[in-house]
Amino acid sequence: MKRRSRTGDRGAAAAEFALVLPLLLLLVFGIIDFGRMINQQLTLTEGAREGSRLAVVVPGSSDSAIEARVRLVAADAHVVGPVTSCRNAAAGAQVTVTATKTFEFATPVGVFAAFFGAGGVGGNFTMTGEGVGTCRS
Repeated sequence: MKRRSRTGDRGAAAAEFALVLPLLLLLVFGIIDFGRMINQQLTLTEGAREGSRLAVVVPGSSDSAIEARVRLVAADAHVVGPVTSCRNAAAGAQVTVTATKTFEFATPVGVFAAFFGAGGVGGNFTMTGEGVGTCRS
């Protein structure tokens, strides 16, 4: 039996790996950043809910106390606009707390997101969370 040389296939696996590796890394980094983004969005919304709950339960709450409560749950969040507490509101009136936060990518996915127009400056996103409470009496 004669041995056949397979010199034509040398390096094919390395070349295929080199072509597929960037796409695989982009997918893995995208999954990581997407998970972080969802986690921060849920935390931001929970912080806004806590702020609206404080405004409903403690009718004399100041805006600074409400923002402190939001930041206790969601660090680096900012409350947008003044919050009306239930001090002079009628029963059934709603108190809305809106909080924002900038999400920064930890992986290079943000560069690609900015390239395709999916992000803001530098590929960062501004996330918004909202909490609504109803005044009792």
